[in-house]
Amino acid sequence: MWISIFAFDEEHRYESVRYWLREILVARPVVRFKDVWKLYGNLPVVSNLNLEIKDNEFLVFVGPSGCGKSTSLRMLTGLESVTHGAVLFGDDDVTMLPSGKRDISMVFQSYALYPNMTVANNLSFGPTVRREDKVNLPKRIEEVSKIVG
Repeated sequence: MWISIFAFDEEHRYESVRYWLREILVARPVVRFKDVWKLYGNLPVVSNLNLEIKDNEFLVFVGPSGCGKSTSLRMLTGLESVTHGAVLFGDDDVTMLPSGKRDISMVFQSYALYPNMTVANNLSFGPTVRREDKVNLPKRIEEVSKIVG
């Protein structure tokens, strides 16, 4: 199962997050921000974010630079701490879970690909590094390729 989340600013740069979940009901939210706040000092950059994303949903964050799109994605992946609230994957609160243990990734557009690799090798890089089952990898690469065009 997968979710793709894209954040666009006025110059159409984007960051994407892809998260594969296993053994979860389709109707249930797979990612949830619950009353999430992020403060830098006393400055709120994300305030009271409440959002549910279900399996196979496609979500786009749109807004000007500095409105909190990237910060929200960074909190989702664990690259940024949450000042208040909770980030949940299914029923699991991952707010305090380190980014390396969340089984989620964030890809920046300008650094998303290794230029010396084929598209298939770029797509299989993460699962290969994590030593995931190679039997299903070609099928997963094909599915992701269809999603992103």
